[in-house]
Amino acid sequence: MTNTKNVLRFIIIFQYLPRLFLIFPLSSQIVKATGVVTETAWAGAAYNLILYMLASHVLGASWYLLAIERQEACWRSACNREESICQYKFFDCHRINDSGRETWFRSSNITGLCSPSSGFYRFGIYGDALIFDVTTAPFFNKYFYCLWWGLRNLSSLGQNLDTCTYVGEIIFATIIAALGLVLFALLIGNMQTYLQSTTVRLEEWRIKRTDTEQWMRHRQLPPELRQSVRKYDQYKWLATRGVNEEALLKGLPLDLRRDIKRHLSLDLVRRVPLFDQMDERMLDAICET
Repeated sequence: MTNTKNVLRFIIIFQYLPRLFLIFPLSSQIVKATGVVTETAWAGAAYNLILYMLASHVLGASWYLLAIERQEACWRSACNREESICQYKFFDCHRINDSGRETWFRSSNITGLCSPSSGFYRFGIYGDALIFDVTTAPFFNKYFYCLWWGLRNLSSLGQNLDTCTYVGEIIFATIIAALGLVLFALLIGNMQTYLQSTTVRLEEWRIKRTDTEQWMRHRQLPPELRQSVRKYDQYKWLATRGVNEEALLKGLPLDLRRDIKRHLSLDLVRRVPLFDQMDERMLDAICET
């Protein structure tokens, strides 16, 4: 039984190593190739949230597995008090219909001793698994509670964890606190990267608008002319979001600039009755000017 438990523990924990091995190198390659993982802030937030939820899932699954192990440790401690009457093999599911196990279970007080309220055994951070009957709950109830447990403690950096003096439990709580701190820092840093470009352009537009207002007051422009300038600045911001299109086009090759200008201007040129009957070459020449 012990060997089966250890194999199950390592399978659950180490199955996430290949995923981490693939996620982080792929993210690094995407950043090197494109500069960012996603093009929009919302997609970037969703990507980082998925990583956060994956870490919460791993912690919740590990917590559930360790809670079962702690419950079994309590059973063993209670079994040692009963000396020869109790045997460790009675904890195996294959022995549930064993007559000797049934006789021992009816005379034993192991369920009362191994409850969090009895005080016989300190369950530490795993006490909630027994208080809320997580180990015996249906699968979906069990899964979502463990996911919530991992997300809650990862987000709070493990501040709500009341550990006992068991070294393994303290190490697990330390991993939760350190991992939560690292993931939170990565989340804030990545979100700042996604939002920085838009924020910088918005601040530049505000400074330019302030300079324009000061210049109009200095030149004593009439109110209606000032309002026209303000409307133009507002329209330009809504149309380009602060992107300098002329500088952007100058950095592109000549053939790309020609194709972009043709795409942006061809429909407008064809709306003019004088140009509507011209051939494609003449329209291309007009669009390039």
